[in-house]
Formats: sequence, C-alpha cells, structure tokens
Amino acid sequence: MKVGTDAILLGTWADGNLTPRILDIGTGTGVVALMMAQRFPAAHITAVEVDRDASEQAASNFAASQWADRLTVEHIAIQGYATHATFDLIISNPPFFSGSLKPPDDQRRVARHDDGLPHGDLLYAASRLQSPGGRLAVILPVDQGEEFRRLAAEYGLHCHRQCYVKPTPHKPPHRLLMEFTSNECGPTTEPELVVEIKRHEYSPEFAAMAKPFLLKL
Repeated sequence: MKVGTDAILLGTWADGNLTPRILDIGTGTGVVALMMAQRFPAAHITAVEVDRDASEQAASNFAASQWADRLTVEHIAIQGYATHATFDLIISNPPFFSGSLKPPDDQRRVARHDDGLPHGDLLYAASRLQSPGGRLAVILPVDQGEEFRRLAAEYGLHCHRQCYVKPTPHKPPHRLLMEFTSNECGPTTEPELVVEIKRHEYSPEFAAMAKPFLLKL
C-alpha cells in the first residue's frame, strides 16, 4: 500500500486511547484506519468512503489485515451516512486543494479537492456523530487549518491540541494537526515536528513515529 506522509502524521498523532469507537471519514484505501487498528487493540473502526474503487480497495486491505474483525468500511458520502451510533474519536485527512487547478481524473479530484467534502460538512458530521467527550482529529495545510479552526467554533467544536509540522528544519510549517472537542478551552500547542532533516532522511522524531508502519525504516 502507498502510504503518504499526511496519513502517517495523522495516524500516529491522533490519540485513540480509551476510544472504543473510531470513525474515519474519507478513508481512501484505509491507511489511517489500519494504523488506528494497529495502535489501539481495543478500538473498533468504521471507515466511510465516497469513491467506490477506493472503498473496495479499503475493504480488501481490511480483510487482508490481522485486525479484520475490528474494521468496517462503508461506501457512502458522510453527508448521507445515517447511524444511531456515536464515536469517541473521529479522524479525517480531508481534501484541501479547494482553490487550485483541479486535476482531470475524477478519483484524484475527489481525493484532493473539497468538492465532495466541504469543511463545513465534515464539521457538521463530526458534531452530529461525536459521543459526549468525543474528539475530532484532522490534518490540513497550515492556512486552511487555521481557517478550519475558526469555522469549527461555529459547530461547537474547539481546538484543544495542535501541532505544526515542518517539511525540513529551515522551511516554515506546511501542515497543521488539530484535535477538537466540544469543551471550550485554548489549544495546547505541541513542539513543532520536522519530517526530514535533509532530503530523503527522516528526522529522528518522525522516524520513530513512522517506524511501526513503514517497511523501509
């Protein structure tokens, strides 16, 4: 399976302790859901994905894993997802190229643009499906992440933990990891995380996070 840096960041940073029910919105091929199943042996993960091919690939990946009994995928848009269940942790690596030139390929467009999952729809779904005391964890580009944080307050969700991610030590942060709850509180900003100390050489911190999930480390 191809594992992207954003998936590794979200899948290793999100806190699934004491969260028996996890929802992965826009799971793609299921990478982050599989990471959560590996990290948290008590968790049951439900994944939703609007793209049929991706959802079928996720189902295949789940079935081939040792955590198949704790992983479920549904081919549906989150806007139409009807359930009486609530979730202790909701995770999403949402689309983020809303203002850029759109690729012609339908699957790439769904995966990387927010046409199918506007941030307001994601936040509404999280506020509706989150259990009391539940949390939402996302990763976004820094500029969109800061706007997402402001928008979240309109849905009663408040950032209580965040981490800025830099591609290299001398470049500005390019990603923002955020965790939201319904409790109003100021965010705790964790130390910046650097992905690479130089080209093709992971920082010790990122390598330690990624090692359980990447075969070549």
